Amino acid sequence: MAVDLGAATGPGTGFSFGYLSGDILLDLELRALESEGKSQTISQPRIITANQRTAKISQGEERAFQSVDGNDNPDTEFKEALLSLEVTPQITPDNRVIMDLIIKNDSFRESEFGGEPPIDTNTIGNPSAGR
Repeated sequence: MAVDLGAATGPGTGFSFGYLSGDILLDLELRALESEGKSQTISQPRIITANQRTAKISQGEERAFQSVDGNDNPDTEFKEALLSLEVTPQITPDNRVIMDLIIKNDSFRESEFGGEPPIDTNTIGNPSAGR
């Protein structure tokens, strides 16, 4: 199973999911958002997985913040804000592919109070499906 998120090959290119096995080629290209100017392909990450095996790819940033431990000693902790894709494919008996996708986009929000940085999270998909 290969998941291709955005090939920068020309205008209107979105992202595609591909599955190769023998003579089977499934290629689903999503171009509508980019052709309408609502998205832009900026990278082309790939993940490979097997039938009913979850794969995850993520990229983001990590921020340090000050806290105190149980003994009131200063401590430095880290928090991540990630853009991630989790995919679990299922190949049906008639050689179709069903994919459970979870796409998550975290971003740090500015805070005037210091301490642990607040994170805004946007998720598409059903994190509890099939788990």
